[in-house]
Amino acid sequence: SLNEVGERLVNQLERISRENKQDEAVLVGSHSVAIKAAILRVFDLKGRYYGKLEQGNAALTILRYEGGEFVLDTMNDTSHLE
Repeated sequence: SLNEVGERLVNQLERISRENKQDEAVLVGSHSVAIKAAILRVFDLKGRYYGKLEQGNAALTILRYEGGEFVLDTMNDTSHLE
């Protein structure tokens, strides 16, 4: 289910964040479905909001892990494609 996909990705993002230094940037690639599912999970949004999230091909979404929580810095940034 969408919830399970989000849960798996968030669990892995938390693990990756714990394994790296706080001031290090880590690039994680994924598909739009998984990214949107993770956003829903992180912010405790219902699945009905899935269609309201935009995540284009090759778009950047930046989640910062700080103090045990995720902060959404950027979503669906495609400026590098212009």
